[in-house]
Amino acid sequence: MMKSRLSTLLIAVSAALVGLLAGWYFTVGKQVDAQALAKVHTYVYPAPRTLQPVTLTNLDNQPSSLADYQGQWVLVNFGYLSCPDICPTNLAAINTVMKRWKEEFPAYPVKVVHVTLDPARDTPERLKEYLQYFDPDFAGLTGSVEKIRALAVQLNTVFEIEEPDEEGNYIVSHSDNMALVNPAGEFVAIVKGPHKAEALYTAMEGVIPPLTSLYDLTAEYMPCH
Repeated sequence: MMKSRLSTLLIAVSAALVGLLAGWYFTVGKQVDAQALAKVHTYVYPAPRTLQPVTLTNLDNQPSSLADYQGQWVLVNFGYLSCPDICPTNLAAINTVMKRWKEEFPAYPVKVVHVTLDPARDTPERLKEYLQYFDPDFAGLTGSVEKIRALAVQLNTVFEIEEPDEEGNYIVSHSDNMALVNPAGEFVAIVKGPHKAEALYTAMEGVIPPLTSLYDLTAEYMPCH
């Protein structure tokens, strides 16, 4: 009876050790290289930041939030369709980066979510048509100015819709930041502009693999699934 209990205990301890070793194996233990990331205007927070839920509207005109994309990394980009320069350039850079990322890091899926800062003009239909020029897989979100601001401020992005001119045209002044959200839905790093494809790729490479536990990825996104 004693031997049986001892055997059971040894099996339990062995199982626990295997679990710990597996957790260590699937969690990259090294720290991010803060100095290298700073060279590409990327800053990782000492601890992941919990995001308060904000419900917006997706490209299919349905309620949606960043929580819908948990189980994979999310790159959040802010901008608007009538932006004359920075916004389309940033999306083009993201498109270039994602093509390379999917080939070189298939085990670390990333979802691109573009959040408009001009909801009056950027309807779900217009957003969908516009984003498809870059990548049909890009997600888009819109909503009221108040709700968009509630999300943006959590991701260290500020914006202001300027007064329209005599013809009704206006611009949206905004910070040029992108956010990296981990598979648990936490804000972990900010990527500041100006954005170039090579620098953005370096930023993602320096943040995502080191800070990913494969246990954080849902079965749908697990490699070899």
